[in-house]
Amino acid sequence: MKNSESLLKVLCCQYEACRQYLEIQNRKTEVLVIGDIKKLDEIVLNEQLYIMKMESFDRKRENILAQEELFGVSISDIINKYTEEEYVSAYREIFAKLNDITSELKKVNQLNQRILRERLSVIYRLNGKLAGGRNV
Repeated sequence: MKNSESLLKVLCCQYEACRQYLEIQNRKTEVLVIGDIKKLDEIVLNEQLYIMKMESFDRKRENILAQEELFGVSISDIINKYTEEEYVSAYREIFAKLNDITSELKKVNQLNQRILRERLSVIYRLNGKLAGGRNV
């Protein structure tokens, strides 16, 4: 593969963006637990930047793979079949890191969704009680 180095750089940048996004998600967890809406707004704005950054790296990765006529081929297959020997260990390392961080992001996002649903449930119950106690 003639673009091995370029693809590896994109994957490394993608990992770094995911790592920073994970930090934001962990801060989001803390903010959701304490219920600080102002900080949550700031985090949501900030996370949008990282989502766009991650999407940009996805597009770059896809473009490189398309140029190599490897679009749709898994990274595992690229490592095993198409990568020069000098890049194989670096590819395996970044691939493992990306798998780990993706898994961690899924866990944190599930936790954040659960916390958010619980918070909303409390708000809906309180609103129901307040609305039910009105004299109209």
